[in-house]
Amino acid sequence: MAKKKINIGTCIKLAGSLYAFCWVAIYSYGFAVQSETEKQTYVVPLTGYYTAGIDGGVFRFEGDKFDRKYDIQELADKHGRDLLDSHEVHLTLKEVLPDVYYLDNISVKAKNNLQNK
Repeated sequence: MAKKKINIGTCIKLAGSLYAFCWVAIYSYGFAVQSETEKQTYVVPLTGYYTAGIDGGVFRFEGDKFDRKYDIQELADKHGRDLLDSHEVHLTLKEVLPDVYYLDNISVKAKNNLQNK
């Protein structure tokens, strides 16, 4: 009986192709059904931001840390370090699969308790 050698390179290429195919299939499905899904708005704390090069905000959603591009320079200039205490992230999401969301909109707004003062 002849032994066949397992080609590691072929296995890696096959695994990579399978991963890419699954990712594209799930993304395509989510993109197709997101137009039929109801939008939900979630409010989460702003946990960080950056303005070097590309502006962006850092926040946690359902226990996971995210960092998304967002034009935050004007708010950072106005509020400085107080921005993390005075503002929050508003996420408009569409759930396309359980625990898989399509991000429709992201905004950073003043907290409600500061707007009423």
